[in-house]
Amino acid sequence: MEQRTLVVLSGPSGSGKTTLQRELSRYGVGIIPNCTSRPRRKDDGADYLTLPRWQFVRPFRWWHTFLWIVRVGPHLYGTRRRDIASVDDVGAICLTPDLHVFGRLQDACDDRNIKLVFVFLTPPPVCELRRRMMERGTRPKEAFERALKERTWYPAALEQEQRGMVRWHFIAPGTPPQMANKLFAALDWFPDLNGGSP
Repeated sequence: MEQRTLVVLSGPSGSGKTTLQRELSRYGVGIIPNCTSRPRRKDDGADYLTLPRWQFVRPFRWWHTFLWIVRVGPHLYGTRRRDIASVDDVGAICLTPDLHVFGRLQDACDDRNIKLVFVFLTPPPVCELRRRMMERGTRPKEAFERALKERTWYPAALEQEQRGMVRWHFIAPGTPPQMANKLFAALDWFPDLNGGSP
């Protein structure tokens, strides 16, 4: 079986993970959804799948269904095993930089001959971060404060790279096409544009 690739997009809130994931989908990269128990939002796309809370909390079911589950505030998030197995050629998923989650994901991908590529989106300047959080419209002040705290993930990712814990590809802020091109260059992989948008 030809080896497939799963790109893990990570970084703090407001760094552009979802925006880049949706841009990559224009070039034939499959979107691997995250599951959540929170109510669906109007801007949710194929990157989020809302499930009943009971599917996350039944021990037998979650162990066989999910690779991992985390709690963020009152809501639960996770990634289903079958969604990882469904990667076709190249896929992309957005995840927080959690080494425990990465370890479980690595085991699942090794079993399925899927190559993992870790991409960290560096945070934008604070003024730009504030603008992005305000545009989200959902408790913007709280979102901005959380995003500021998450900026510490960047130096942590640099340390992980230096210590050989995670092989990160760092992508600087830019427009969605610019970030996609940086990612393609870092991976030395360029999509076939004949069947997709230029």
